[in-house]
Amino acid sequence: MADWFTEHDVVQGEPEWFALRRGKITGSRANKLFARTTRGWAASRDHMVSLIAMERLRGDKAPSGSGKPMERGHEYENAAAEAYEFQTMQETRVVGFMTVNDFPNEAVSPDRLVGGNGALEIKVPTALEKHVDYLRNNSHVKEYEGQLRHTLYVTGREWIDIASYYPEAPANLQLAVKRLTRADLCLADYPDMLKEAWLEIEARQAELATIQSKAA
Repeated sequence: MADWFTEHDVVQGEPEWFALRRGKITGSRANKLFARTTRGWAASRDHMVSLIAMERLRGDKAPSGSGKPMERGHEYENAAAEAYEFQTMQETRVVGFMTVNDFPNEAVSPDRLVGGNGALEIKVPTALEKHVDYLRNNSHVKEYEGQLRHTLYVTGREWIDIASYYPEAPANLQLAVKRLTRADLCLADYPDMLKEAWLEIEARQAELATIQSKAA
């Protein structure tokens, strides 16, 4: 699958990483673009369409999110990966950024790649009750379905494990791991979903460009 994607040797969170993400659909953005309610697309889709369209017009990155959940994730990501490796007896490796060769605006920053066929997405929830729900019901699968699907699409991998890590939990309850395959995440339909999203983004970009030119 090396001809499918390109790996970029950057550090997540550094300026070069932010520059690469600009104007692209990434894993976290796909999670918001393709979130659904009982009535259709969630409100986060329209917000994300506007953000990506504005980035493409501005030529620089929009302000990034930050806060306690993100800080906690960065703090414990390595420990979570080590715990996952110990529990599953699989080796992982860090990747900075990956883009699809034929569609370079479709990209992802996977937390880890696993062996030759897998990927790993790590979540470090701040609330114990969320982690318990992940342990009991695998609810992190539904919560992050869009991100998991996008990661498999970009990386070309066969499966992805989503792991919730809560270091304060008792022994043997710190990890909630669930594996999803390409079939589980309906990868066959995903290119069409992306095309539809890009049509919306391009239309929003054109609309904003018209407003911009009238105000000049």
